This record gives sequence, structure tokens and C-alpha cells, in this order.
Amino acid sequence: MGEASHLGHPKPEEQLPDAVVALREFFSGIVVANHGYDEITGKKAIELEQADMVSFGRLYISNPDLAERLINGWPIAKTVDLRTTFTGG
Repeated sequence: MGEASHLGHPKPEEQLPDAVVALREFFSGIVVANHGYDEITGKKAIELEQADMVSFGRLYISNPDLAERLINGWPIAKTVDLRTTFTGG
């Protein structure tokens, strides 16, 4: 896989890009897609029935009002500085 981020997680583009598609072939239950989705890619995954739901963890960090922003078409901050989030001390 390439160099991992400082948090020990691979970057979205380094992960298996069709993991949700591959999962759907073997699993008929509810699938919640995660990691790297935005409004457009999340809607597409649901429309293509690759996922039943999509979570937006990092987008919520930089947009605590993300649901309202999506509903109202307001601008969304798409970047978050992971070096300054969830750190102790």
C-alpha cells in the first residue's frame, strides 16, 4: 500500500477503491460506506446500490453543521487538519 498517514491509516486513494462494491457481492445486509466520501460520491454510492448509507466523519469535523449544509446547499469546508484533531495533552 503506499506510505500511511501519521495516524496509521492509509489514504483513501491507497485503499481498495471498490471495497464497497466487492462487499455487496458477498453481503446482502445493510452496508454503511465510510472514508473519503463527499456529498456527490456518497449520493452516487447509494444510487448505484453500492451502499445503503454513507458516513461523513472527517467532513463533520470541519463542518459540525454538515447535515444543515447538505440540506440547504450551503458551502462545505472539505479539508481538515488531522494534526490538530483528537490529540491529547
